[in-house]
Amino acid sequence: MPNKNYRKISKGPDVYIVSLPQKTDAIFADLIIKIADSDYSHLQNKVLAHLLEHYLIGRILPNIKEETKISGVVRYEYIRISIKTRAKIFMEEYKTILDTINNEIFTDQKTFQYEKDSIINEAVSALNRPDSLVYNLVAKKIFTNSKCRYAIQLSDELENSKKVSLGDLKKYYNSVKTSDRFSLFVGSHTLPHSFEKEIKKLINGLQLTYAGRKINGKFADTKECALTPAKFQNFVYKMSPITGAEHASYVALVYQGYPLPLKTSATKHIAIALLCRSIVGQYSNKISAELRQEGVYANNFLRKTFPELGLIVFWSHIPLDKITRYITATKNATLKPTSELLTIKSINDIKKRAVSETKTEWQNNLTKYEFIMNIILEEETGYSDINSLLLLIKKINPQIIQSVHKDVFYNQKPKIIVISNKKLPANTTKKINLLSKNWFNNV
Repeated sequence: MPNKNYRKISKGPDVYIVSLPQKTDAIFADLIIKIADSDYSHLQNKVLAHLLEHYLIGRILPNIKEETKISGVVRYEYIRISIKTRAKIFMEEYKTILDTINNEIFTDQKTFQYEKDSIINEAVSALNRPDSLVYNLVAKKIFTNSKCRYAIQLSDELENSKKVSLGDLKKYYNSVKTSDRFSLFVGSHTLPHSFEKEIKKLINGLQLTYAGRKINGKFADTKECALTPAKFQNFVYKMSPITGAEHASYVALVYQGYPLPLKTSATKHIAIALLCRSIVGQYSNKISAELRQEGVYANNFLRKTFPELGLIVFWSHIPLDKITRYITATKNATLKPTSELLTIKSINDIKKRAVSETKTEWQNNLTKYEFIMNIILEEETGYSDINSLLLLIKKINPQIIQSVHKDVFYNQKPKIIVISNKKLPANTTKKINLLSKNWFNNV
C-alpha cells in the first residue's frame, strides 16, 4: 500500500525502505522468512522455524562486528532476523549476513547443538512462568482440536525440539527458501541512493527457488481452531507443587474476544484493552480495594488475538480456600457499569496520555521503525500511519466502551478453569457450578 513512511523498491524478494526522523548514523534491517503455509504440521513448523532462527543467528554471530546487534523472533506467520548497526558499515555487515544465509550447508553440528540447548532452556524457563503456564493449560482445553496452532503446548515443543537433527533443519530450510517468502526491510534517516542499488543487488543474489508453491488450505481451516462448547467447564489438573504456597491453585476465567484483522474492529480492540486493565484494578483504586478485600492482590489478564478468534483470560494464583472468592470478585468487576470501570474523566486522561506518548514515539527512530514494521508485517493494526492511529484513539468514547463491554461480558459466561496441585475442597466444585449458573443474577 502507498505510504510516505515506507516504500517498496524491489519485488521478488520484496525490499522496503523505511524513512526515520532522527539524523543519526543508526540503521535497522530485518530479513523476513514467511512460514505460514508450510507443508509441516503446526507443531513441527513452529519447532523447526524456531531452531532455524537460532541456528542461522548462531552461524552469523562469529562473522559480524561486536557493535552490530542481532536478534530473532518467530511468529505464527514468519521468522524475523533483525539487526541494528551503523550506516557506514551496514553494506559490509549485511553482505556477511546474507552470504551466511545464502551459502549455509548445515554441517555445523557444534552450533546446532548449543542453539538447540538454548531453545530447550528457553522452553523450560517459559514453562515455569505463570502466564505461560496458565495460557498453555487453558489452551489445552479451550480449543476443540488439540492440533490447532494456538493450542500447541510448550511441553510438546520441548520434546519435539530434542528430536530434531541438523538434517531435518536443512530439509525444512530448503522447503521455505522460495523467492516469495523472503523480504528485506531497511530503516534509516537518509539512505544514499547508491545503497538502494546495492541492497537490491544483495537480496536478489540470494539463491532462492521458484515461488510456485500451493497454499495448503488445511492449515487455514477456521474449524480447526473452534472453541469448546460455551457451557461452564471446570478443569482440575494434578501438577507439581506450586512454589510459595502449600495449598494453591491458578484460576482462569476465559472469554472469547474479537478476532483479527484489527482494521475492521480497531476501536473495539482498544476499548477491550482498556476494560481489561480496569477490571484487574489498574485504573480504579476502588476495584483494586474490592479485590484485596477478597484476598486477591494480583489479578492478571492475557489477551490473545488470532485470525479466527480472540481470547481474554483473567487469572490469578489463589489459595484453594479462596477460589470462589476470586471468581466472585472478578465476576463483580467485569459486570460493573462502564461508568464505574472507566469514567469520562479517566477515558479522556488515558486518550490524552496515549496521544502524547504516540507522538513522542513517532519521533524516535527505533519506536517508529517498529511501528512501521507492525503495519507492514502484521496487516492487522487498524492504522496505516500516526494520523490514522491518533484518529482511532480519539474515537474512543463512553458509548463505544459501553457497547464493547456489553458485547463481551454480558453476552457470554466465562469458562472457568482451575489448575491445582491438590484436590479441591469437597464443596468448591459445587459452589463454582452454582456461581456459573447464576452468573447474571442480581446484575
